[in-house]
Amino acid sequence: MNLKMFVAGAAVALSATMGLTAVAQAGTVFGPNLPYTSFNDTPFKGQSFGYFHLETFEDNALNTPGVTASNGAVVGPGPLVDSVDGGGDKGHSFFDINGAGGITFTFDATQLGGFLPTSVGIVWTDGDVPARHFSAYDENNLLIGTIDDAAGKFYSTGGDDHPENYRFYGATNAGGIHKIFISNDSGGIEVDHLQYGGPVTPSNSVPEPATWALMIGGFGLAGAALRRRVAVAAI
Repeated sequence: MNLKMFVAGAAVALSATMGLTAVAQAGTVFGPNLPYTSFNDTPFKGQSFGYFHLETFEDNALNTPGVTASNGAVVGPGPLVDSVDGGGDKGHSFFDINGAGGITFTFDATQLGGFLPTSVGIVWTDGDVPARHFSAYDENNLLIGTIDDAAGKFYSTGGDDHPENYRFYGATNAGGIHKIFISNDSGGIEVDHLQYGGPVTPSNSVPEPATWALMIGGFGLAGAALRRRVAVAAI
């Protein structure tokens, strides 16, 4: 846990104690006006990360570290598959029959070097319209932001089976992203190219308990020394 995450957690606890409404740290969500046909289209390309994982599902599994899915399974290849890789139906993707229920991808900081990703993205490749929804949440499960493509605005007449209609949804948040949720109004939902990266240099890690003890002890010694200096000066 970094210092920002620690402070945010303390603020949430204080808000709960005082009966206040907690709000998420400032972050950004983006989509669905971002066409995506390959990793070259990701807005994260060229950025610096301490770690970065791209899950293409091409090994027929969701097995990149530190992420789990609430439901759904890897599918493909096949005539009904819409995959970023393999020319669409020759690749793999992640599918769930209940598009309205959606899929939540949750990230585990303990498996990611102690730090949640600060950038997360997913590609919507198939699912009934008219509406698609994307939301991202911070380490305290507070909403960072949400996107509603309420009228299928970026759904062209070619249909969702065409790679030119694949759309990227993503979020960034300096304090970390704990989970994302993506859904469409009916039918199944299919996604691909789940990607997430963490900070290059995590900001000021919160000290471990033993370190806190040493620091507190040091503060005590410094205070005692100061009191002795003041006493000597008063003689």
